[in-house]
This record gives sequence, structure tokens and C-alpha cells, in this order.
Amino acid sequence: MEEGATQCGFCTPGIVVSLTAALMEEESDISKDFVSRALSGHLCRCTGYRSLKACESHFKESIGKRSGVNALIDMGGIPNYFRDIPSRLKKIPSLTSPNGSAEHFFIAGGTDIYIQEGDILRKSSVGILNLNPEIKGVSRKNGHIQVGSLTTFEEFAAHPEITDIIPDIEKYMFLIASWQIRTRATLGGNIINASPIGDMTILLMALDSLLVLQNGTGSRKVPLTSFYKGYKQLDKTDSEILTEILIPSFSPDTKIHFEKISKRKCLDIASVNLALKVVEKNNFIKDICMAAGGVAPVPLYLEKTCKFLKDQTISKDLLYDTIALIQEEISPITDIRGSKDYKRLLIHQLVIKSFVNLFPNRLSIEEFYEKH
Repeated sequence: MEEGATQCGFCTPGIVVSLTAALMEEESDISKDFVSRALSGHLCRCTGYRSLKACESHFKESIGKRSGVNALIDMGGIPNYFRDIPSRLKKIPSLTSPNGSAEHFFIAGGTDIYIQEGDILRKSSVGILNLNPEIKGVSRKNGHIQVGSLTTFEEFAAHPEITDIIPDIEKYMFLIASWQIRTRATLGGNIINASPIGDMTILLMALDSLLVLQNGTGSRKVPLTSFYKGYKQLDKTDSEILTEILIPSFSPDTKIHFEKISKRKCLDIASVNLALKVVEKNNFIKDICMAAGGVAPVPLYLEKTCKFLKDQTISKDLLYDTIALIQEEISPITDIRGSKDYKRLLIHQLVIKSFVNLFPNRLSIEEFYEKH
């Protein structure tokens, strides 16, 4: 209110909680970008956003240049018991049902299941996967980037191993979800949820990822490209848990690109999305992986298209042939996110945009629309 904000109050609790959560991050620099990121996803039409963003100067005066739990406690912003929350969370036991059977639900970030199964969860036994930190984090081992299934979108995108191979990952994250969701949603949850338009699933599929599934007796590896057998049908038994995602190492000639179209520019469910990993040298495609969402009952690996493009020289005519083949490979339906014809048009446009972005020395956007 000191900055001239006037609000009806409907969105105030969420704004306060989001800003507090952001300030609790250890060693975060307080800046305009910091405030914008913390408020991403919020819609406030009473105040407008100038007054909200102005809190940057207020934070610097009251807290200093850097935030953190201890700084907030010392200034009286949050209660002292926040210091003990991490240790207390670790003491929460894994629950079983009254008859002693195994958990009915396993919860990671919960960003989908809390909405989809909220009423059922109250009456069910659950397994809290976040009590297993050993299946979280990013590291490099045995020629792979090893990603724990509990790794959040934000942790994945911020890790140096990932930013090295996907320089534009931060830009892609802004398209995919707000900061609040990115700090909760997990890669494993996105994969197991099996949405045909799961953004991170499409990206990981284009990276040619392997999934490690474990049960009580052993483990096995399954390519993400062949993991989906039908709508919400997985190559996974009820006793198996996804523990790791393995991303193969890339050659220096590898390029990665992600595109997404939704009703809003950012922070919305995709109508269609597309991800590519291309190994290219001197305009020659040595290898390629492409995956698309919103164009089939499952996250779709464009297998026929990838085989066609391998060992080809990049050109305008090649791209037209590629688009024609993709149209044969996909099977979109009409739903709330658009008609099937609209989705076919979207994938057409996204393929052109992706290749023009990846190969600006060979392709230009103008040449594809001179006669179209």
C-alpha cells in the first residue's frame, strides 16, 4: 500500500505468499527481474503492476541486496519456526492405508494430481516422493546427464549441465510455466502424467532421453520415445517408479530448439508444441530427433520424419517435404484448444519457425510466405 497499490483483495494472499517464497530463496539478488519472476502467473487488474514491481526498492531498504530465510526471520517478516521446516518435513512418515496396503498415490510436485484427484486424495493413502532426495538433482555420469525424476523444472533449467546444452532454456521456461509452478512441478511427474501436450515431456523426448524404472526387485531402462502406448497408457507396471531420466551426451554440432503455441503467449497449456535436437555440420543433417505435442493421443516422437531428414542437406524444398510428411504422421483432434485443422496449421508454422531459427544462414522466414 505504501507504493500506491489499491486492490480488491482477491489476489492479495497469492501475491504476498509468492513474494515471501521468493524472498526465502537463499542468496537471491533482489532486482526488478527478481520481483517480476516472483509475480509471474498473477493476474491483478485493480493495481496494475507498476505498484507491485515498485516493491523492489522497499525490499532493498528493509532487507538488503540479498534475501534468504534467516534475513526474513531477523527482520520479523516470517516466524522463527521457519528455520526448522526442512528438518521437520524429513520426519513425516510415509503413509499406508488402514489395512496396511501400499500407497494408492505417489505424489511428487502435485501440480496436476492435486487438481485432478483432490477429493480422492483426502481419503486415500499417499506416498510422498519428496522424502526421497536421492532421486533428485542433475549430474553427469557414464556419458549421460543423469536427472533425478524429482528434479523440478526450475532446478533442471538452472543447472549448468543443462544451460550448457540448451542455452535458451530460461526463455523456454517462461513459455512453459510460472515460477511458482516451475519450483513445484517435477520432470518425473510431467512424464508420468502422460499429457499429450506436456511441455517438458516433449523437450525431453527430443533429447532422446532414457527412463529408469525401478521396483522392489530391480530396474530397467525404457526410451521415452516408446514409453507411451496409447492415451494415458504407459510402458510401466503399477509397482514401478520412475527414478531417473538419462540424457545422452551431445556433440558440439548439436542444436536444440523448442516452440509452443497457446491461447496466451506464456504460462498457458499448449495447443501445439514442438522440440528438435539436430546434429548438423555444413548444412548437412547428421542426426535429428523431433517430438510434437497436441497432435496425437500421446506425446509424439516423429519417427518417420526423423528418418527422412537424416543425411539430408537443409533447404527450402526439404522443409516443405518434411512438413508434408509430418502431416501424414500426426492425428490431431478438435478440442477446447483448437480444431484439428488449426493444429495442423500450427505444426506447419512451428516447423518453419524452428528451422529458420536454427539455420538462419540457409533459410529465411520471407521465402516461405512469398506465395503462401
